[in-house]
Amino acid sequence: MIERDLGENDRYGIVPRGLLEDEGLGLDTRAVAAWLATMAPGFQISVFSLKKRLGVGQDKWLRIARELEAAGYLHRSKSPTGPGGRWVWRIIFNPTP
Repeated sequence: MIERDLGENDRYGIVPRGLLEDEGLGLDTRAVAAWLATMAPGFQISVFSLKKRLGVGQDKWLRIARELEAAGYLHRSKSPTGPGGRWVWRIIFNPTP
């Protein structure tokens, strides 16, 4: 008998089939969205950290973000609420549009 041990980094999540099969999204966009979809509610990560962790460059991230936003999975807004009136982005991902 072989028993599989769940290690500290072995986490599982659910990805809606509609997200994986959304033909309006590129395959790399679906991969990033699937990764985000498996995170626990309330999970937060900076765009910088996400790009580094997933090996996504700036140009690719901008394209992925635009695709997800156009399909209704990602909502981005900015406001001058940072220190000294700096613009701060708020980005919300939902695995169902």
